[in-house]
Amino acid sequence: MTNDEITTLLAPFADPATPFELRDLGDTFGFKMLRSGIQFAGFIDKASGQVVADGLPSATIKQFLASKRMAGLEALAQTQARVFDTTHLVARPVQLDGVRHEDGLEAISSLAPKANGATRVVILSGPAGMGKTSLVQALVNARAQAFLRRSGDRLALLVSSRGRRLSLLNDVIAATLGDLRAPIINHEIPPLVRSGLVELVIDGFDELVNSDGYRDAWESVGHLLGQIGRGGLVVLSARDAFFSEQDFVERARRETIPGASNIDFSFLELLPLDEAAIRALVTLRGVSEPLREEVSALCMALPEGLRGRPFFAERIAAKVAAAGAIEFRSPLTVAIEEFVERELPLVFGSTWSSAEGEALHAFFEEVAIEMRRQESDSLDVDSISFFLDLILEGAGVSPDRRKALVHRAEAVAFMEVGRGARRRGFPHEVVRDHFVSRRVLSLLASPGQGAIREALGFGTFSLDLADSVCLLLDHRGTEVSAESIGRVLSIAREAGPGDALGQNACALAFALARRIREEEAVVFEDLSAGNVSFADTRLGHLVFRRCGLASLDLCDCDARLATLENCDLGRLRISADTKVPNSLIDGATVRLLENQSAPRAARESRDPRSIREVLAAHVATADDGRLSAGQDLLLRLAIRWRRTGYLEDDGQKTPVFADPLWPAIRDILERNGRLEWKFISSRDTGSGRARVGIMRDANAIIQRFHRDPAQQIEISRLWSEASEVR
Repeated sequence: MTNDEITTLLAPFADPATPFELRDLGDTFGFKMLRSGIQFAGFIDKASGQVVADGLPSATIKQFLASKRMAGLEALAQTQARVFDTTHLVARPVQLDGVRHEDGLEAISSLAPKANGATRVVILSGPAGMGKTSLVQALVNARAQAFLRRSGDRLALLVSSRGRRLSLLNDVIAATLGDLRAPIINHEIPPLVRSGLVELVIDGFDELVNSDGYRDAWESVGHLLGQIGRGGLVVLSARDAFFSEQDFVERARRETIPGASNIDFSFLELLPLDEAAIRALVTLRGVSEPLREEVSALCMALPEGLRGRPFFAERIAAKVAAAGAIEFRSPLTVAIEEFVERELPLVFGSTWSSAEGEALHAFFEEVAIEMRRQESDSLDVDSISFFLDLILEGAGVSPDRRKALVHRAEAVAFMEVGRGARRRGFPHEVVRDHFVSRRVLSLLASPGQGAIREALGFGTFSLDLADSVCLLLDHRGTEVSAESIGRVLSIAREAGPGDALGQNACALAFALARRIREEEAVVFEDLSAGNVSFADTRLGHLVFRRCGLASLDLCDCDARLATLENCDLGRLRISADTKVPNSLIDGATVRLLENQSAPRAARESRDPRSIREVLAAHVATADDGRLSAGQDLLLRLAIRWRRTGYLEDDGQKTPVFADPLWPAIRDILERNGRLEWKFISSRDTGSGRARVGIMRDANAIIQRFHRDPAQQIEISRLWSEASEVR
């Protein structure tokens, strides 16, 4: 070892403002320094690098640096093993330098400094919620455990700027070491990295970027890399909206970084979890065995772009595990709202206010609305920054803070790489439509027609957006009044069928009709609309009079209470479980019938006589002999539970509970283990703590089918007992 190498490794460990003395003694070097207020001296063999120091056995230079008198890494390892819990981590696939690995922890653990002496900088990227933080925490834990077992000789130091609002990396490292009560200070980290004893992992590297952009971030990292000199391994973890593999290295090289030529880059990208990993995660989160399959299916049913991200699956599973039941109505809405809540401290700091929480929602709403207006799935970064600045200003955020936040607008929460280097979008259109739906329902609740007209101006009101509005209503447990639908319909009539505003009004009115209160009625009169869907819905007292619909979807729909008069349907879709009123045969002209339950070759029909015969087989009324009164109530209860997520015991306020047959059906459900009563908080009900019923396998009850033969026997017995209730 040379004089310079020893000085670089040992001098930072001398107490502040005290000298580090090194003398050349021929075959050895002698050193002396003040360490923790105690004089410390020793000798280093030039050829072998062995160190003999006061009170310590002979050791290699790495063993000496790790010792209790120097870095005290064993104490740090013990703390890390306690702090970083990885019991909920499942194996997750990654792509390392273009090669897929099924176990991300194994892949990142296998990384080591380059043999050519260069510092290896690993870029760990992935969209928000993909599990970057969990993976690096698992790395820290694995390194600490191996170090304590003496099967490993290096630790990983995880530093994060999250919530700290610190721009200098050395400050972040110092704060992290303070949090861990580590026996070392930030100036001692570079020699430990260089010697291979510590791997530096910077989580949330994108949050070090402020209004000065990459230069500021790279100057901070570059200063540290310059102190390391050569060798070692550094991991930079950030969202892929910040990292772009195509130009990241080139941009980094353009910055003035001491020793930039000594850097070798590797890229590690997190990939989505598969179904088996989701099931394992659900189990690890403590979901009870009877619910695991259903919860795993809910997680896998999330749209592409969200499906397979550990964060969303973990939050859904955690909610179910805590409640012991699936109490929410929409797993998608749970995933989105939980994610926004998770982002608040990352955007505004740990002391964020409720006003800032509303501001973040409002930002996403504005971005989503603009995308719909432009009929696009992405926006340019400048527009996104403009909206964030506007919203933050309205929330009273200071100019300096706004400037720093706006610069990172392109990587905030759901903002991900879109089509084009300077464009960002949501991970899926349903996420965009969720935020549009929030604004639509907010405006719908406002007095006057002006707010509704504003909501109807958010681009084309598609069937997907209608579904999103209904999904949000379901999640909130909100039913719509006939008066609200009437306000929307009045705009449709004023605008006329050829006007875009009128078409949007029709689409919104039909969407809201899916969630109308059972005791109310709405008349749709003299309207023209495109695609209308009441699939998987129990319709209330709706009257369709002289309406022209290009397509009407009644698959799995109970439309017995609806009435049709002089209507024209371009296409009507039905399924085996569709129930229609007599008025559909006599009061509507069906141009094309699509019967999903028929063989593929005979699925579509344009023959009026054939259409009437098929529809006649689906005609049903409440007292037509197909269902007993008890079975009808059982079906209504199951449909209502699937819509609202629970049955609140509110006396006779809810029509199904006012039914005189309710006590008998309740006894049947409880006796067959299909109804469990519990208390839930006002956050779920909106009306204080309430006694609610959780119905098990509502879908199986509705469909009268379960894949498990034993469960099928129970379902059949349930319907048989209900048939006797009259």
